[in-house]
Amino acid sequence: MWRAGGRAVFLLQAALGAGVLSASWRFYRETAAERIPGRLLTLMGRYVHLARNGRYAMSVTAMGLILGPFYGFIAFAPIVYLQIYGLSNRSFSLLFGLNALTGMSGAFVCMRVMRRLPDTVLLTICLLGCAAGGAGILLWGGWHYAAFAAAMCLMTFFCGMSRPLSNNLILEQVRHDIGSASSFIVFYQFLVGALCMRLVSLPWEAPIRVFGLIALLMPVVVLAIWPLLLHRLGMPPPVGISVEPADAV
Repeated sequence: MWRAGGRAVFLLQAALGAGVLSASWRFYRETAAERIPGRLLTLMGRYVHLARNGRYAMSVTAMGLILGPFYGFIAFAPIVYLQIYGLSNRSFSLLFGLNALTGMSGAFVCMRVMRRLPDTVLLTICLLGCAAGGAGILLWGGWHYAAFAAAMCLMTFFCGMSRPLSNNLILEQVRHDIGSASSFIVFYQFLVGALCMRLVSLPWEAPIRVFGLIALLMPVVVLAIWPLLLHRLGMPPPVGISVEPADAV
């Protein structure tokens, strides 16, 4: 694609989108057993109903933070690889593609191991892995581009591994409006990602350290509220994590 130019990327995306749209129009059928009638404002009111679901709101708020650094990397990748380390466009594309590959690998591994371990244990491992990747970027990302790429791939692997688990955890908190709940998950993740992209693209004196700090703090924040979230959802905590009820003090 680097030979065809930047416009070829968008042409390829348009062709792929048209192919997917054509296939879905022909082969897929609506699976919703119940449709909600009404105008646009009535349909938008379903999001208000979701916001009143405390367990859904808490879980989507916490789990949506995990992908923030990954979206931030989309904006930060050309800064770190092209501007800071002065790599070629080809090297940049290969490293960026490697990051995408590790994210896909994480999702694949998740499907393999989720039958052997509880979701809460796997999500805890994912959070620890994301934090480890962020710490690696913060401590060693400024040393060499390979060190940054390795730490970033570690974080992306566990981000990819967490997505099926976190989405399932969130959607388990709703009985109806699954479509609205799913769309809000994506909206909130994009919102967090946009904020991260804005932060990492500011003219910082030490941009790699700033990005590493964001990549470390977000999973640490989720880890800090993780026991409380599981207690609120009525789910068993991983081994070694416990939360006492408030009235037991």
